[in-house]
Amino acid sequence: MKVAIGKVFLRIGEAMALGFDAGESKRFRKDLGWGRRTARDEDSAIGDGTLERIRLKAWDLRRNNAVVAGIGDRTASFTVGATGIHPQAMTDDAGWNKAAESFWETVYSPCCDSRGRLSLYDLQWMAVALRPTHGGMYLEMLDNGQVRPIECERIRQPRKAVNSKEYRAGVKVDKVTGIIQGYLVHSRDNNGTFGANHAEQYVEAESILPVINRPWRPDHVREIPELAPVVPTLIDIHEMNTYTLNTAKSQSGYIGFLKKGSGLGLNSSPRGSTAPTIGKRQVFEQDWGQILEGFPGDDLDMKSSPTPGAMHIPYVQMQYGLCASALDFPYEFLTLDFSKANMSRMSSTLLLVNKAIRNRQSWLVNNMLHKLWCWRIAMEMRDGGQLSPAPVDEQGRSQWDRVDWQPPEEPWADRQEAQQSDVLEIQAALTTFSAASKRRGRNFEETLRERAREEQLIDTVAAETGVDRDRLVKMQIPGQTDPRKDEDEKKPAGADNAK
Repeated sequence: MKVAIGKVFLRIGEAMALGFDAGESKRFRKDLGWGRRTARDEDSAIGDGTLERIRLKAWDLRRNNAVVAGIGDRTASFTVGATGIHPQAMTDDAGWNKAAESFWETVYSPCCDSRGRLSLYDLQWMAVALRPTHGGMYLEMLDNGQVRPIECERIRQPRKAVNSKEYRAGVKVDKVTGIIQGYLVHSRDNNGTFGANHAEQYVEAESILPVINRPWRPDHVREIPELAPVVPTLIDIHEMNTYTLNTAKSQSGYIGFLKKGSGLGLNSSPRGSTAPTIGKRQVFEQDWGQILEGFPGDDLDMKSSPTPGAMHIPYVQMQYGLCASALDFPYEFLTLDFSKANMSRMSSTLLLVNKAIRNRQSWLVNNMLHKLWCWRIAMEMRDGGQLSPAPVDEQGRSQWDRVDWQPPEEPWADRQEAQQSDVLEIQAALTTFSAASKRRGRNFEETLRERAREEQLIDTVAAETGVDRDRLVKMQIPGQTDPRKDEDEKKPAGADNAK
Protein backbone atom coordinates (compact mmCIF):
# COMPACT_ATOMS: atom_id res chain seq x y z
CA MET A 1 0.00 0.00 0.00
CA LYS A 2 2.83 2.39 0.84
CA VAL A 3 4.56 1.69 -2.47
CA ALA A 4 1.36 2.40 -4.40
CA ILE A 5 0.85 5.70 -2.56
CA GLY A 6 4.44 6.70 -3.30
CA LYS A 7 3.97 6.04 -6.98
CA VAL A 8 0.81 8.11 -7.02
CA PHE A 9 2.57 11.09 -5.43
CA LEU A 10 5.47 10.72 -7.83
CA ARG A 11 3.16 10.85 -10.84
CA ILE A 12 1.33 13.89 -9.42
CA GLY A 13 4.64 15.69 -8.94
CA GLU A 14 5.68 14.90 -12.51
CA ALA A 15 2.37 16.17 -13.87
CA MET A 16 2.49 19.43 -11.93
CA ALA A 17 6.20 20.07 -12.63
CA LEU A 18 6.75 21.56 -9.20
CA GLY A 19 10.50 21.85 -9.64
CA PHE A 20 9.98 25.58 -10.33
CA ASP A 21 7.84 28.10 -8.52
CA ALA A 22 6.73 29.32 -11.95
CA GLY A 23 4.99 25.98 -12.50
CA GLU A 24 3.00 26.13 -9.31
CA SER A 25 -0.22 27.97 -8.51
CA LYS A 26 -0.55 29.53 -5.07
CA ARG A 27 -3.42 31.31 -3.42
CA PHE A 28 -1.04 34.08 -2.31
CA ARG A 29 -0.15 34.96 -5.90
CA LYS A 30 -2.62 36.04 -8.55
CA ASP A 31 -2.95 33.30 -11.15
CA LEU A 32 -4.78 34.10 -14.37
CA GLY A 33 -5.15 30.41 -15.07
CA TRP A 34 -5.59 29.17 -18.61
CA GLY A 35 -7.50 32.17 -19.87
CA ARG A 36 -4.30 33.88 -21.07
CA ARG A 37 -1.80 31.10 -20.45
CA THR A 38 -2.42 28.78 -23.34
CA ALA A 39 0.04 27.23 -25.76
CA ARG A 40 -1.26 29.02 -28.83
CA ASP A 41 0.31 31.42 -31.31
CA GLU A 42 0.49 35.09 -30.40
CA ASP A 43 -1.99 36.34 -33.00
CA SER A 44 -4.67 33.89 -31.84
CA ALA A 45 -3.95 34.66 -28.18
CA ILE A 46 -4.37 38.39 -28.74
CA GLY A 47 -7.12 38.40 -31.33
CA ASP A 48 -8.03 41.19 -33.71
CA GLY A 49 -10.32 42.86 -31.15
CA THR A 50 -7.68 43.02 -28.42
CA LEU A 51 -5.09 44.45 -30.80
CA GLU A 52 -7.62 47.08 -31.84
CA ARG A 53 -8.24 48.10 -28.23
CA ILE A 54 -4.52 48.33 -27.51
CA ARG A 55 -4.06 50.66 -30.47
CA LEU A 56 -7.05 52.82 -29.53
CA LYS A 57 -5.80 53.29 -25.97
CA ALA A 58 -2.29 54.07 -27.19
CA TRP A 59 -3.65 56.57 -29.73
CA ASP A 60 -5.65 58.34 -27.03
CA LEU A 61 -2.48 58.68 -24.95
CA ARG A 62 -0.63 59.98 -28.02
CA ARG A 63 -3.23 62.73 -28.38
CA ASN A 64 -3.56 63.71 -24.72
CA ASN A 65 -0.46 62.62 -22.79
CA ALA A 66 2.60 64.84 -23.05
CA VAL A 67 5.10 62.03 -22.39
CA VAL A 68 3.63 59.67 -24.99
CA ALA A 69 3.31 62.46 -27.55
CA GLY A 70 6.95 63.36 -27.00
CA ILE A 71 8.35 59.84 -27.15
CA GLY A 72 7.06 59.23 -30.67
CA ASP A 73 8.47 62.45 -32.09
CA ARG A 74 11.67 62.17 -30.07
CA THR A 75 12.56 58.67 -31.26
CA ALA A 76 11.91 59.76 -34.84
CA SER A 77 13.98 62.91 -34.39
CA PHE A 78 16.97 60.95 -33.09
CA THR A 79 16.59 58.14 -35.64
CA VAL A 80 16.18 60.06 -38.91
CA GLY A 81 17.37 63.52 -37.87
CA ALA A 82 16.37 66.64 -39.74
CA THR A 83 16.95 65.28 -43.26
CA GLY A 84 16.53 61.50 -43.02
CA ILE A 85 18.79 58.51 -43.69
CA HIS A 86 20.52 58.85 -47.06
CA PRO A 87 21.90 56.26 -49.51
CA GLN A 88 25.52 55.96 -50.58
CA ALA A 89 25.82 53.84 -53.73
CA MET A 90 28.85 51.52 -53.51
CA THR A 91 29.32 50.20 -57.07
CA ASP A 92 32.61 50.43 -58.98
CA ASP A 93 31.11 53.04 -61.32
CA ALA A 94 31.51 56.43 -59.60
CA GLY A 95 29.44 58.18 -62.26
CA TRP A 96 26.55 55.76 -61.87
CA ASN A 97 26.75 56.11 -58.09
CA LYS A 98 26.29 59.86 -58.28
CA ALA A 99 23.46 59.53 -60.80
CA ALA A 100 21.64 56.98 -58.64
CA GLU A 101 21.99 59.06 -55.48
CA SER A 102 20.84 62.18 -57.33
CA PHE A 103 17.79 60.36 -58.73
CA TRP A 104 16.89 59.09 -55.24
CA GLU A 105 17.28 62.46 -53.53
CA THR A 106 15.91 64.89 -56.11
CA VAL A 107 13.52 62.89 -58.29
CA TYR A 108 12.08 60.01 -56.28
CA SER A 109 12.08 61.10 -52.62
CA PRO A 110 9.91 64.23 -53.04
CA CYS A 111 7.13 62.42 -54.96
CA CYS A 112 7.27 58.79 -53.75
CA ASP A 113 3.83 59.00 -52.09
CA SER A 114 1.09 57.97 -54.52
CA ARG A 115 -1.26 60.45 -52.82
CA GLY A 116 1.18 63.33 -53.33
CA ARG A 117 1.18 64.17 -49.61
CA LEU A 118 4.40 62.89 -48.02
CA SER A 119 8.07 62.81 -48.99
CA LEU A 120 10.34 59.86 -48.32
CA TYR A 121 11.72 61.73 -45.32
CA ASP A 122 8.18 62.10 -43.95
CA LEU A 123 7.60 58.37 -44.39
CA GLN A 124 10.84 57.57 -42.54
CA TRP A 125 9.83 59.84 -39.68
CA MET A 126 6.31 58.44 -39.55
CA ALA A 127 7.40 54.78 -39.55
CA VAL A 128 9.61 55.36 -36.50
CA ALA A 129 7.14 57.63 -34.68
CA LEU A 130 4.32 55.10 -35.10
CA ARG A 131 6.18 52.17 -33.55
CA PRO A 132 5.31 53.01 -29.91
CA THR A 133 1.58 53.53 -30.46
CA HIS A 134 0.75 51.68 -33.69
CA GLY A 135 3.55 49.17 -34.17
CA GLY A 136 4.71 50.79 -37.43
CA MET A 137 3.09 51.07 -40.86
CA TYR A 138 2.81 49.30 -44.22
CA LEU A 139 3.78 50.43 -47.72
CA GLU A 140 2.27 49.07 -50.91
CA MET A 141 4.63 49.20 -53.91
CA LEU A 142 2.69 50.27 -57.00
CA ASP A 143 3.45 49.58 -60.65
CA ASN A 144 4.38 53.22 -61.35
CA GLY A 145 7.18 53.18 -58.76
CA GLN A 146 5.32 55.07 -56.05
CA VAL A 147 4.22 53.69 -52.69
CA ARG A 148 0.88 53.84 -50.88
CA PRO A 149 1.13 54.28 -47.09
CA ILE A 150 -1.22 51.97 -45.17
CA GLU A 151 -2.03 52.37 -41.48
CA CYS A 152 -1.85 49.22 -39.39
CA GLU A 153 -5.53 49.29 -38.48
CA ARG A 154 -6.50 49.12 -42.16
CA ILE A 155 -5.23 45.55 -42.36
CA ARG A 156 -8.02 43.61 -40.68
CA GLN A 157 -10.23 40.55 -40.92
CA PRO A 158 -12.70 40.28 -43.84
CA ARG A 159 -16.23 41.46 -43.22
CA LYS A 160 -17.68 38.10 -44.28
CA ALA A 161 -17.12 35.53 -41.55
CA VAL A 162 -16.97 32.71 -44.10
CA ASN A 163 -13.53 33.90 -45.24
CA SER A 164 -12.14 34.80 -41.83
CA LYS A 165 -10.47 31.43 -41.16
CA GLU A 166 -7.99 32.05 -43.98
CA TYR A 167 -6.56 35.13 -42.22
CA ARG A 168 -4.78 36.08 -39.02
CA ALA A 169 -5.86 39.59 -38.16
CA GLY A 170 -6.07 40.45 -41.87
CA VAL A 171 -2.91 38.58 -42.95
CA LYS A 172 -3.24 35.49 -45.12
CA VAL A 173 -0.73 32.84 -44.04
CA ASP A 174 -0.06 29.41 -45.49
CA LYS A 175 -0.89 27.07 -42.62
CA VAL A 176 1.63 24.45 -43.74
CA THR A 177 4.70 26.55 -44.53
CA GLY A 178 3.93 29.65 -42.46
CA ILE A 179 4.67 31.88 -45.48
CA ILE A 180 2.71 35.14 -45.64
CA GLN A 181 0.73 35.18 -48.88
CA GLY A 182 -1.05 38.51 -48.76
CA TYR A 183 -2.84 41.24 -46.82
CA LEU A 184 -6.47 42.30 -46.72
CA VAL A 185 -6.46 46.12 -46.87
CA HIS A 186 -9.67 47.92 -45.91
CA SER A 187 -10.63 51.36 -47.18
CA ARG A 188 -12.29 53.86 -44.87
CA ASP A 189 -15.92 54.90 -45.17
CA ASN A 190 -17.18 58.49 -45.29
CA ASN A 191 -16.78 58.80 -41.51
CA GLY A 192 -13.18 57.64 -41.55
CA THR A 193 -14.03 54.30 -39.92
CA PHE A 194 -14.83 50.81 -41.21
CA GLY A 195 -18.59 50.76 -41.42
CA ALA A 196 -20.78 48.75 -43.75
CA ASN A 197 -20.02 50.84 -46.83
CA HIS A 198 -16.31 50.40 -47.35
CA ALA A 199 -14.21 48.35 -49.75
CA GLU A 200 -11.72 45.55 -49.15
CA GLN A 201 -8.68 44.87 -51.30
CA TYR A 202 -6.45 41.79 -51.25
CA VAL A 203 -2.80 42.68 -51.91
CA GLU A 204 -0.15 40.06 -52.62
CA ALA A 205 2.68 39.91 -50.08
CA GLU A 206 5.25 40.69 -52.82
CA SER A 207 3.77 44.18 -53.13
CA ILE A 208 3.77 45.02 -49.40
CA LEU A 209 6.62 46.36 -47.27
CA PRO A 210 5.71 45.69 -43.61
CA VAL A 211 7.66 48.40 -41.81
CA ILE A 212 6.50 47.12 -38.44
CA ASN A 213 7.86 46.30 -35.02
CA ARG A 214 9.82 43.06 -34.90
CA PRO A 215 7.86 40.02 -33.69
CA TRP A 216 9.15 38.36 -30.54
CA ARG A 217 7.89 34.87 -31.44
CA PRO A 218 8.60 32.84 -34.62
CA ASP A 219 4.90 32.28 -35.36
CA HIS A 220 3.94 35.89 -34.69
CA VAL A 221 2.49 37.76 -37.71
CA ARG A 222 0.91 41.07 -36.68
CA GLU A 223 2.76 43.97 -35.10
CA ILE A 224 2.31 44.93 -31.46
CA PRO A 225 2.72 48.58 -30.34
CA GLU A 226 5.81 49.01 -28.20
CA LEU A 227 3.77 50.69 -25.48
CA ALA A 228 1.35 47.74 -25.19
CA PRO A 229 2.88 46.33 -21.95
CA VAL A 230 2.72 49.71 -20.20
CA VAL A 231 -0.48 51.24 -21.60
CA PRO A 232 -2.39 50.49 -18.33
CA THR A 233 0.38 52.10 -16.28
CA LEU A 234 0.45 55.19 -18.50
CA ILE A 235 -3.32 55.54 -18.26
CA ASP A 236 -3.17 55.24 -14.47
CA ILE A 237 -0.44 57.90 -14.24
CA HIS A 238 -2.39 60.20 -16.55
CA GLU A 239 -5.58 59.82 -14.48
CA MET A 240 -3.70 60.22 -11.20
CA ASN A 241 -2.14 63.46 -12.41
CA THR A 242 -5.56 64.71 -13.49
CA TYR A 243 -7.12 63.92 -10.11
CA THR A 244 -4.15 65.39 -8.25
CA LEU A 245 -4.34 68.59 -10.25
CA ASN A 246 -8.10 68.88 -9.73
CA THR A 247 -7.68 68.34 -5.98
CA ALA A 248 -4.94 70.97 -5.78
CA LYS A 249 -7.07 73.43 -7.76
CA SER A 250 -10.02 72.84 -5.45
CA GLN A 251 -7.91 73.27 -2.32
CA SER A 252 -6.18 76.36 -3.67
CA GLY A 253 -9.58 78.03 -4.10
CA TYR A 254 -9.76 78.54 -0.31
CA ILE A 255 -7.47 80.88 1.59
CA GLY A 256 -8.44 79.26 4.88
CA PHE A 257 -11.15 78.53 7.45
CA LEU A 258 -12.19 80.90 10.24
CA LYS A 259 -12.45 78.88 13.47
CA LYS A 260 -15.28 79.66 15.96
CA GLY A 261 -15.17 78.54 19.56
CA SER A 262 -18.82 79.27 20.35
CA GLY A 263 -22.11 79.76 18.61
CA LEU A 264 -21.88 83.56 18.82
CA GLY A 265 -21.38 85.50 15.58
CA LEU A 266 -18.46 87.76 14.84
CA ASN A 267 -18.37 91.22 16.42
CA SER A 268 -17.49 92.68 13.05
CA SER A 269 -17.49 91.37 9.51
CA PRO A 270 -15.65 92.44 6.38
CA ARG A 271 -17.13 95.33 4.46
CA GLY A 272 -19.93 94.22 2.16
CA SER A 273 -20.65 90.96 4.00
CA THR A 274 -24.20 89.93 4.87
CA ALA A 275 -25.70 87.71 7.57
CA PRO A 276 -25.58 84.05 6.44
CA THR A 277 -28.61 81.85 6.12
CA ILE A 278 -29.11 79.48 9.04
CA GLY A 279 -27.17 76.26 8.43
CA LYS A 280 -25.02 77.80 5.72
CA ARG A 281 -21.38 78.82 6.10
CA GLN A 282 -20.55 82.48 5.77
CA VAL A 283 -18.16 83.20 2.90
CA PHE A 284 -15.80 86.19 2.77
CA GLU A 285 -15.00 86.87 -0.87
CA GLN A 286 -11.52 88.14 -1.77
CA ASP A 287 -9.90 89.14 -5.08
CA TRP A 288 -9.21 85.42 -5.46
CA GLY A 289 -10.15 82.52 -3.23
CA GLN A 290 -12.55 82.40 -0.27
CA ILE A 291 -12.52 82.39 3.53
CA LEU A 292 -15.15 80.13 5.05
CA GLU A 293 -16.59 80.66 8.55
CA GLY A 294 -16.77 77.47 10.60
CA PHE A 295 -19.69 76.20 12.66
CA PRO A 296 -19.36 75.93 16.45
CA GLY A 297 -16.89 73.17 17.30
CA ASP A 298 -15.30 73.10 13.82
CA ASP A 299 -11.54 72.79 13.73
CA LEU A 300 -10.43 73.07 10.08
CA ASP A 301 -7.30 74.72 8.75
CA MET A 302 -6.41 74.65 5.04
CA LYS A 303 -4.31 77.76 4.54
CA SER A 304 -1.91 75.79 2.33
CA SER A 305 -2.72 73.02 -0.15
CA PRO A 306 -1.37 69.59 0.90
CA THR A 307 -1.67 68.26 -2.67
CA PRO A 308 0.48 67.01 -4.32
CA GLY A 309 2.19 65.28 -1.43
CA ALA A 310 5.91 64.89 -0.91
CA MET A 311 5.97 61.39 -2.46
CA HIS A 312 3.88 62.23 -5.52
CA ILE A 313 6.76 63.21 -7.84
CA PRO A 314 9.15 60.37 -6.78
CA TYR A 315 6.36 57.84 -7.29
CA VAL A 316 5.49 59.18 -10.75
CA GLN A 317 9.19 59.17 -11.67
CA MET A 318 9.45 55.52 -10.67
CA GLN A 319 6.43 54.61 -12.79
CA TYR A 320 7.77 56.46 -15.83
CA GLY A 321 11.10 54.70 -15.32
CA LEU A 322 9.33 51.35 -15.61
CA CYS A 323 7.58 52.56 -18.76
CA ALA A 324 10.91 53.66 -20.25
CA SER A 325 12.24 50.13 -19.94
CA ALA A 326 9.53 48.92 -22.33
CA LEU A 327 11.00 51.16 -25.04
CA ASP A 328 14.64 50.28 -24.26
CA PHE A 329 15.32 53.92 -23.37
CA PRO A 330 16.53 55.50 -20.13
CA TYR A 331 14.14 57.47 -17.96
CA GLU A 332 15.70 60.82 -18.89
CA PHE A 333 15.03 60.27 -22.59
CA LEU A 334 11.40 59.33 -21.99
CA THR A 335 10.53 62.33 -19.81
CA LEU A 336 13.27 64.90 -20.64
CA ASP A 337 13.84 65.15 -16.89
CA PHE A 338 17.54 65.86 -16.28
CA SER A 339 17.17 67.19 -12.74
CA LYS A 340 19.39 64.41 -11.36
CA ALA A 341 21.81 64.24 -14.26
CA ASN A 342 25.53 64.84 -13.91
CA MET A 343 28.31 64.37 -16.46
CA SER A 344 28.71 60.67 -15.74
CA ARG A 345 24.99 59.99 -15.83
CA MET A 346 24.58 62.02 -19.02
CA SER A 347 27.31 59.95 -20.71
CA SER A 348 25.66 56.66 -19.75
CA THR A 349 22.25 58.02 -20.79
CA LEU A 350 23.50 58.96 -24.25
CA LEU A 351 25.24 55.60 -24.55
CA LEU A 352 21.95 53.81 -23.99
CA VAL A 353 20.05 56.23 -26.24
CA ASN A 354 22.52 55.82 -29.10
CA LYS A 355 22.39 52.04 -28.78
CA ALA A 356 18.58 52.04 -28.94
CA ILE A 357 18.59 54.52 -31.84
CA ARG A 358 21.09 52.45 -33.86
CA ASN A 359 18.75 49.50 -33.43
CA ARG A 360 15.88 51.53 -34.89
CA GLN A 361 18.03 52.83 -37.73
CA SER A 362 19.00 49.28 -38.66
CA TRP A 363 15.34 48.26 -38.47
CA LEU A 364 14.30 51.12 -40.77
CA VAL A 365 17.02 50.38 -43.32
CA ASN A 366 16.41 46.63 -43.44
CA ASN A 367 12.62 46.75 -43.49
CA MET A 368 12.05 49.83 -45.63
CA LEU A 369 14.89 51.78 -47.23
CA HIS A 370 17.08 49.01 -48.66
CA LYS A 371 14.11 47.07 -50.05
CA LEU A 372 12.68 50.27 -51.48
CA TRP A 373 16.04 51.11 -53.10
CA CYS A 374 16.43 47.69 -54.73
CA TRP A 375 12.89 47.81 -56.08
CA ARG A 376 12.83 51.41 -57.33
CA ILE A 377 16.38 51.62 -58.68
CA ALA A 378 15.84 48.34 -60.54
CA MET A 379 12.91 49.94 -62.36
CA GLU A 380 15.17 52.77 -63.58
CA MET A 381 17.76 50.33 -64.91
CA ARG A 382 15.41 48.97 -67.54
CA ASP A 383 16.02 49.94 -71.14
CA GLY A 384 15.30 53.63 -71.49
CA GLY A 385 15.49 54.30 -67.75
CA GLN A 386 17.54 57.09 -66.21
CA LEU A 387 20.02 54.61 -64.69
CA SER A 388 20.41 52.20 -67.60
CA PRO A 389 22.60 50.23 -68.05
CA ALA A 390 23.29 48.71 -64.63
CA PRO A 391 26.92 48.74 -63.42
CA VAL A 392 28.64 45.34 -63.32
CA ASP A 393 31.80 44.00 -61.70
CA GLU A 394 34.70 42.16 -63.37
CA GLN A 395 32.69 38.92 -63.47
CA GLY A 396 29.76 40.69 -65.14
CA ARG A 397 27.52 40.59 -62.06
CA SER A 398 25.23 43.57 -61.51
CA GLN A 399 26.14 45.87 -58.59
CA TRP A 400 23.04 48.04 -58.44
CA ASP A 401 22.04 46.68 -55.01
CA ARG A 402 25.32 47.68 -53.36
CA VAL A 403 24.36 50.64 -51.22
CA ASP A 404 25.24 51.89 -47.79
CA TRP A 405 23.02 54.10 -45.66
CA GLN A 406 24.12 57.20 -43.78
CA PRO A 407 22.20 57.96 -40.58
CA PRO A 408 22.33 61.35 -38.86
CA GLU A 409 25.16 62.22 -36.51
CA GLU A 410 24.89 60.74 -33.03
CA PRO A 411 24.72 63.06 -30.01
CA TRP A 412 27.57 63.02 -27.49
CA ALA A 413 27.95 64.32 -23.98
CA ASP A 414 31.59 65.19 -24.76
CA ARG A 415 32.22 65.84 -28.47
CA GLN A 416 35.98 66.11 -28.06
CA GLU A 417 36.14 62.77 -26.26
CA ALA A 418 34.17 61.10 -29.06
CA GLN A 419 36.53 62.50 -31.70
CA GLN A 420 39.60 61.38 -29.76
CA SER A 421 38.12 57.89 -29.48
CA ASP A 422 37.73 57.78 -33.26
CA VAL A 423 41.35 58.84 -33.73
CA LEU A 424 42.63 56.11 -31.40
CA GLU A 425 40.45 53.44 -33.03
CA ILE A 426 41.61 54.44 -36.52
CA GLN A 427 45.25 54.33 -35.43
CA ALA A 428 44.70 50.88 -33.89
CA ALA A 429 42.98 49.65 -37.09
CA LEU A 430 39.75 49.03 -35.16
CA THR A 431 37.70 51.25 -37.47
CA THR A 432 38.09 53.27 -40.66
CA PHE A 433 37.78 56.86 -41.78
CA SER A 434 34.67 55.89 -43.74
CA ALA A 435 33.00 54.34 -40.69
CA ALA A 436 33.74 57.40 -38.56
CA SER A 437 32.36 59.65 -41.30
CA LYS A 438 29.20 57.61 -41.70
CA ARG A 439 28.43 57.92 -38.00
CA ARG A 440 28.34 61.65 -38.60
CA GLY A 441 26.17 61.34 -41.68
CA ARG A 442 29.07 62.10 -44.02
CA ASN A 443 30.71 60.37 -46.98
CA PHE A 444 34.46 60.13 -46.43
CA GLU A 445 35.47 60.54 -50.07
CA GLU A 446 33.20 63.53 -50.59
CA THR A 447 34.47 65.10 -47.36
CA LEU A 448 38.09 64.51 -48.36
CA ARG A 449 37.59 66.03 -51.81
CA GLU A 450 35.77 68.98 -50.32
CA ARG A 451 38.66 69.54 -47.89
CA ALA A 452 41.11 69.43 -50.82
CA ARG A 453 39.09 72.06 -52.69
CA GLU A 454 39.08 74.22 -49.57
CA GLU A 455 42.86 73.94 -49.21
CA GLN A 456 43.31 74.94 -52.85
CA LEU A 457 40.99 77.89 -52.35
CA ILE A 458 42.94 79.02 -49.29
CA ASP A 459 46.24 78.90 -51.19
CA THR A 460 44.72 80.80 -54.11
CA VAL A 461 43.32 83.59 -51.93
CA ALA A 462 46.58 83.83 -49.95
CA ALA A 463 48.58 84.20 -53.17
CA GLU A 464 46.21 86.79 -54.62
CA THR A 465 46.13 88.98 -51.52
CA GLY A 466 49.63 88.41 -50.18
CA VAL A 467 48.22 87.52 -46.77
CA ASP A 468 49.85 84.57 -45.03
CA ARG A 469 47.57 81.53 -45.12
CA ASP A 470 47.93 80.96 -41.36
CA ARG A 471 46.46 84.38 -40.72
CA LEU A 472 43.47 83.46 -42.89
CA VAL A 473 42.49 80.08 -41.52
CA LYS A 474 44.76 79.07 -38.65
CA MET A 475 42.78 77.24 -35.96
CA GLN A 476 44.49 75.84 -32.89
CA ILE A 477 43.16 74.51 -29.61
CA PRO A 478 44.94 76.01 -26.58
CA GLY A 479 47.84 73.70 -25.64
CA GLN A 480 47.90 71.98 -29.03
CA THR A 481 51.16 71.99 -30.94
CA ASP A 482 51.42 73.25 -34.52
CA PRO A 483 52.26 70.29 -36.84
CA ARG A 484 53.95 72.54 -39.38
CA LYS A 485 56.14 74.14 -36.74
CA ASP A 486 57.11 70.69 -35.47
CA GLU A 487 58.17 69.65 -38.98
CA ASP A 488 60.27 72.81 -39.38
CA GLU A 489 62.05 72.13 -36.08
CA LYS A 490 62.95 68.61 -37.23
CA LYS A 491 64.77 69.94 -40.33
CA PRO A 492 68.58 70.17 -40.05
CA ALA A 493 70.01 73.64 -39.72
CA GLY A 494 70.56 75.36 -43.06
CA ALA A 495 68.32 72.93 -44.97
CA ASP A 496 66.24 75.74 -46.50
CA ASN A 497 69.35 77.74 -47.45
CA ALA A 498 70.86 74.69 -49.12
CA LYS A 499 67.85 74.52 -51.41
